[in-house]
Amino acid sequence: MTLIELTVVLGMLLGSLTGAVWGFVSGGIGWAVMGLAGGIVLGPIALALLFILMVLVTEGPLILLRALRGRRPPEHP
Repeated sequence: MTLIELTVVLGMLLGSLTGAVWGFVSGGIGWAVMGLAGGIVLGPIALALLFILMVLVTEGPLILLRALRGRRPPEHP
């Protein structure tokens, strides 16, 4: 299983569970079913965007600093 498949499966699980609970609390069984369906569709998208944001926050500054520093000249023996 690759990271993409894991992200989709976890997103579906977390999104559907959250949607079903919020739907049931707010209006009953019909809203719980709609929350479950919405969580299956939107959960993986939200989790993937969260992962992308996390990578940008943690790795983005390092990439920017490497680009600003430039390349080092080759060392001569």
